[in-house]
Amino acid sequence: MSGASSFGSLSLARRISRRAAGPLVAIALLALVASAAATAGVLVVGSAMTAAVRYDLDTDAAPAERQLTATALGGPQSGPSADPEASGLAPAVDAVWGDQQDRLAEIRDSMPSALRQVTDEVEQTTVFPEVAAAILPGARPAVPTELALGVDPRLDQRVELVDGEWPAPFTTSEGVDIVLSVASANAARWQIGDVRSLSELGGIPTTVRLSGIFQARDAADPYWTNTSSVLEPSFRLSPDGGTIVIAQGYVDASSWPVMPTFAGVASTSVWFGIDRSRITTDAVPAIQRDIRRFTGQAWQIAPATEELDSSTVRQLRFSTDAADLFDRSLARNAVTADALALLGSGPFAAALAALFLAARLLGVRLAPSIALLRARGGSLLRIRGTVAGAIALWVLPATVVGVVAGALFGDSFAARAAPSVGAGAEVLGEVLGGVPVEHIGPVAGIAAGIALAVALVTCLGSAAVLPISTVAGSSRGARGRVLVEVAIVLLAVLLLVLTGLTGSPVSGSSPTLDPLLAVLPVSLASVAVVLALGIGPALLGGLLRAGRRRRGLFGLLGAARAVRGSVAVSAGLAALVMGISVALFSGALLSTLESGIDEEARATVGADIAVAEPAITPDGVAELAELPGVASAAGVASVRSQELAVGQSTERITVLVVPVAELQRVQRGVPGAVGLPAPLAIPAGAEQAVPVLLSDRAADLVGDAPLALGGRTLDVLGVVPGVSPLTSNETWILVDAVNADAILGQVRNSDRVLLRRTDADGGTDRAVDGDLLAAIADARPNATVSYPAELTAARRGSPLVAALQTAVLSAALGAGLLCAAAVVMTLALGAGARRRVSWIVGAFGAPRTAAGALAAWEVGPSVAIGLLTGVLTGVALPYLVLPRVGLRLFTGGVDEPAIALDPSVTAAMVGGFALLVGATVAIAAWTAGRRQARPGGPPDPTMGAAD
Repeated sequence: MSGASSFGSLSLARRISRRAAGPLVAIALLALVASAAATAGVLVVGSAMTAAVRYDLDTDAAPAERQLTATALGGPQSGPSADPEASGLAPAVDAVWGDQQDRLAEIRDSMPSALRQVTDEVEQTTVFPEVAAAILPGARPAVPTELALGVDPRLDQRVELVDGEWPAPFTTSEGVDIVLSVASANAARWQIGDVRSLSELGGIPTTVRLSGIFQARDAADPYWTNTSSVLEPSFRLSPDGGTIVIAQGYVDASSWPVMPTFAGVASTSVWFGIDRSRITTDAVPAIQRDIRRFTGQAWQIAPATEELDSSTVRQLRFSTDAADLFDRSLARNAVTADALALLGSGPFAAALAALFLAARLLGVRLAPSIALLRARGGSLLRIRGTVAGAIALWVLPATVVGVVAGALFGDSFAARAAPSVGAGAEVLGEVLGGVPVEHIGPVAGIAAGIALAVALVTCLGSAAVLPISTVAGSSRGARGRVLVEVAIVLLAVLLLVLTGLTGSPVSGSSPTLDPLLAVLPVSLASVAVVLALGIGPALLGGLLRAGRRRRGLFGLLGAARAVRGSVAVSAGLAALVMGISVALFSGALLSTLESGIDEEARATVGADIAVAEPAITPDGVAELAELPGVASAAGVASVRSQELAVGQSTERITVLVVPVAELQRVQRGVPGAVGLPAPLAIPAGAEQAVPVLLSDRAADLVGDAPLALGGRTLDVLGVVPGVSPLTSNETWILVDAVNADAILGQVRNSDRVLLRRTDADGGTDRAVDGDLLAAIADARPNATVSYPAELTAARRGSPLVAALQTAVLSAALGAGLLCAAAVVMTLALGAGARRRVSWIVGAFGAPRTAAGALAAWEVGPSVAIGLLTGVLTGVALPYLVLPRVGLRLFTGGVDEPAIALDPSVTAAMVGGFALLVGATVAIAAWTAGRRQARPGGPPDPTMGAAD
């Protein structure tokens, strides 16, 4: 067999594998870790993004806003269903409601497929306007109540009677039976058999009798989120300051044809719920498209040819906020994809540096064999191909093991990042074959793609950087290095410009990776590496000069070897800089995200606690202010639709009435607090202009025209942002309570009260005391209470935040271990030369542990330079990169959150890296000294030839 043919044989590849087992094991381990991390990461991120879409639908909007809902005046056209026995309705009810039920079912059957797969069966309810339910003369006293009559053909399937009986059919407006929920009957003090009069219903005298009291079979059924005042009544203040109970009762559904004759026109609501558990990220674009198609047309539910009166619903037009909610959720997914790529860029760069060092080490071990093959006529291409084959013998099994391990063990991370999906069991089942065939294909494709990519990069990359050119006698000149360094700097500048132009995602983005943003941190860290490699020789030269002035041989020799430098030392330094800088950047990203969520939650609430309820009297505000744990309280009144004179025209606007002094105390230190100038609280005389503030939207509306309200001229003291916790409206005027009477008349009640806790100065980010919340609930049982910790928990509860937290920890740990591996391989590459130097100085009386001291001096200065450069770069990266990421989509703010560098996190990461790398250097130096201390002859002169 010829030399060429034998050198290309598989047996030669096997011999190479045996001769250089150490470097090949290192390369195989890198491939195993990379394939495992990539496989687990892809599966976990996919699960987290799907879970995030479902989570966002649940937390970003009320159920009624994310459903497909249609509302129209009227009720059904009476008629039976096509198959009364299968309709699920009582025969008498089916005779009236069956036809409409069939037509609504046909609407769902006509939905586009992607939308139909995620929607529930149709639901409906018909309700008449609420009117006063007056107590009849001589009846027992009761609470003033307003009653809405509802009709639901499936009421008996949703509720169960706890007392009394179901409403009887009726033919006139006299003695109509109704049923109420337990809570509504108790609040209205309405007992079974009591009769009340609905004199305002349709203009025809109507009496209703409470025949039964019910409770929900399932209070968590989404149906109840679309019906107000059914299970729980609502309340409002009467003009005399009392309480009015607002309740909804149900009548017999089969009596619907009689209702319009005396009750007027009803309102029918029809909706299709969206089942979040059936939604996946990949399906969202198709669902959005189908939603827009479905809501873009009218659906006929009554024959267009028939003569119908106004009491019958003819057609429905559906609407929903789901498409916009999907847009925002996909935008968050896009930001997450970018952030995860940023977090992974550091370990990826460190892994490439470690792979480069392992390949160089492989070249050193194979230097004699490669020289022999070159002498026997082997081409560079054939040599690299044979070495790649030898690498493949180790890498392919390692990659397969890594992919399987990543799929098997990635479920534990998926359970943390996306707990609502339950992806772990699915992934495990897919790997073991315990799921339908259609689920195995995508996972197998992902695994095969990752395995192929890792194997190709590892085998071909290692063979490509094999130092054959050194053995062959060629070298790169200084000019080539300068060109590479200039290209690195220009690329970083170009990426900064391009990512600054594209900006961060806003909405409607698909969860795809922005490659420019993904490589930006590594590109900037590469510039830092270039600077370190340029400045390093000068620093090491100073160290060498200092070594010459001091006594001791090893410091001088080690500094001299460090000054000489090598490709290996440069690669190790690059791994350190990129690893620690991106790790610090990762910590800053997480700190900025969490700090931004906290700050935006406080800005959204506007105080430590916000209590919202219609018409809170001054006494009610004072009662809240006197609760234990409350330092101060400020009531805010929103007086809507006031006529503002703008020059010669008028505009309708909201007027906010606040006590300026109290509001300043309550909002002290709160992000986004309204800036209230002192003159705003000065009482205006009868002939003076009333001082006010304008929101920016109001200022845009009125321009420079003179303003007047309530016959008084207004003096605009300033313009402030319209987005405010004081109101949901963005177009408003703010006036101090002392001047409100002059332009609005008497304004007594507030609809929002902001509270400051007594321990606010000690840290407003602490959870609100449960006793204080209980006291507020006792004082205002019908109020809505919000506080920053509640919003923070909701935003931090996103599966994407959990995924980012896991990614930060994984990236920091992975980068640290890879940096340690790079240091070890850097030392291994210089081992041959160190042994020769140690043997020579040992011949002159130096101790046998000289190799250890030389090893420490050889890499110690470069490690110190790398750590320092990495720390400085890691501190700078957040300010250059994070404004381009779009974290405001997570915080809920208008602007990007302020960069937050947590000193404790930064110190922990720097200390961890320094400890890990320092320990690695110390252990490697000790090991080198121990080996050198063993008796033996001079080292092999071929070892370390590439150093």
